[in-house]
Amino acid sequence: MIIALLLATGAVLALPSAVGVVAEQQQDRLLNQVNAFDQQLVKERYERNWFSSESRYRYSIEDEQLRKLAAVITEEPEGNPQLIVTTRMYHGPVPLLSGGSSLLAWTDMDSSLMLRAPSGEEIELPGELRSRVQADGSTRFIYSVDAESRRLANGLMLAWEDTQVDVVLGRSQEDLAIDGDVGTISLSDNDAEIRIGPATIDADQAKSDNGLWTGDMDIRVESLALHDVEADDVTLALRVRESSDLASYAMDFTALNLRGEGLSGEDARIDLFAQRLDAQALGGLIELMDEFPDIAPVPVTDRDALLRRLLRGGPEVTVRTLRLPMTDALLEGDAHVTVEPGTGSTPRELAGGIEGNATLLVPKLLVEQIRANGTDEARNAIELMQRLRVLKPEGNRYRVEVEYAGNLVTVNGFPVPVPVF
Repeated sequence: MIIALLLATGAVLALPSAVGVVAEQQQDRLLNQVNAFDQQLVKERYERNWFSSESRYRYSIEDEQLRKLAAVITEEPEGNPQLIVTTRMYHGPVPLLSGGSSLLAWTDMDSSLMLRAPSGEEIELPGELRSRVQADGSTRFIYSVDAESRRLANGLMLAWEDTQVDVVLGRSQEDLAIDGDVGTISLSDNDAEIRIGPATIDADQAKSDNGLWTGDMDIRVESLALHDVEADDVTLALRVRESSDLASYAMDFTALNLRGEGLSGEDARIDLFAQRLDAQALGGLIELMDEFPDIAPVPVTDRDALLRRLLRGGPEVTVRTLRLPMTDALLEGDAHVTVEPGTGSTPRELAGGIEGNATLLVPKLLVEQIRANGTDEARNAIELMQRLRVLKPEGNRYRVEVEYAGNLVTVNGFPVPVPVF
């Protein structure tokens, strides 16, 4: 019994250090995976102790939109800011004994976030990020922030409400669940305000063998105001399914009371459905786009080979609803395009394997604005379409009905010459 007790005590004392070694190896593996694309994540420091460890990572913000957002806080529009993540990790399987907050987990981590300006100044960001590797091997991330407001040096007022986002990443890192309640975030001065929220995020997804994230994602924003555009109850629902190596995508976006310059204040909606997509080819295209961002050209040969395979599967795309409330009249439309399975990818083969139709109701005011403010080519094209009744008057809108079948295109019932393939 004494020997067994000593062995058990030794295991309890040795296990936290062993977990610390594995945790560091996992973080290094994650670092290499992220940097396989852009080399923007750097480990500044990692101090591994027996019961706990400390790490510090920095991520260079190079995306133009994120740089502009960061510049609002740093007041330094030039150069690339950096996101600094400092983490204290408590080793398990009972990190509570070494200062963590979880009773049963392999690791328990507390992180703080800072924004490092191009000049080197570090600005503490609000909120707390807690994460833990749970007993089943999954990792849970909880980001929470209390309501606060800050007046920035450039005269802007930044305010946010209570927020909590809960993310669970499966043991194999191939399933993901997100549950978030995000309070209203606003940025304002005496003349204008940008406001988003409150919002909810709900997602449950899993990565398929073909590299596609399948499952559901729902995002709802109760209200938003972006410059001259406002809307209520903005929702985005995304459904991705995969069966027998074929994928389908359903996307439904709605915005109630869409108002602003050129908008009437009615509801907007886009409802799109795509099916019979070759899952392996689609996964390869997504991976290729991730591997070669905008700064590097995508290999044309690889891309075209994947596109040919995607077309041979016979995809079908339907725009079930397109609705945009403009001041003069609604912009409305729908479309349906199918590709016969087995169709080749040359222009002649595509011409014989594609069928489709589309209807578009365009406000006359929009057409007149394009003719008044557009290029000479745009004005000439509009005048030609009006003479040929491609733009068919219908009240305060133009109706355009397009059909394609058997190598023949018709617009409002009239055949339209197309290039000979």
